[in-house]
Amino acid sequence: INSGGKLVDGGFDLTVTGTLLVNGTYSGAATPGRLIMTGAGATIGGTGTINNANRLDISTGNKTILSTANLTFTGTTARIDIRSGITVTNNGSITLKRITGADATSIWINAANGTTSVSEDLLAIGTLTATAVGNTVNYIGSIAQTVKTAAYYNLAYSGANTGTLAAATTVNGNLNIGSGGTL
Repeated sequence: INSGGKLVDGGFDLTVTGTLLVNGTYSGAATPGRLIMTGAGATIGGTGTINNANRLDISTGNKTILSTANLTFTGTTARIDIRSGITVTNNGSITLKRITGADATSIWINAANGTTSVSEDLLAIGTLTATAVGNTVNYIGSIAQTVKTAAYYNLAYSGANTGTLAAATTVNGNLNIGSGGTL
């Protein structure tokens, strides 16, 4: 989707087996339509907005979010679902409500200099790897958030509510608590 372009899914699923590049707007009907990524080794990139897609469903094949990506998910669901046995490696910047996993083999890797910003849940089920140098995981919610148990390179909490550590947490780089946030 080119800059200034808009794709409206009309509530229907859209399956992409190759590269997903969103520089404009992907607009969904919130439910039931899903944006489904299949195909091994496919990449996700762009600097646009994915609005009201029921979810971005990573259903088959590992995926890589490009280092040039700066994607924002908006709307009622604003989430990425990672199926069993799938790894998503984020090299760019992603802002969304939540990332969900099917089980412990659903993996999100925040690679070197990658940024993941979530306003609700981050892998209540699934595995988070966020130890690469320069990466940041930022909890940005206006609701109380639980920080996923993991080792982090940079951990930021800039939510407007009180956050809670789920368990012992290691931060190898910087810990940043934003103004108005409590962790």
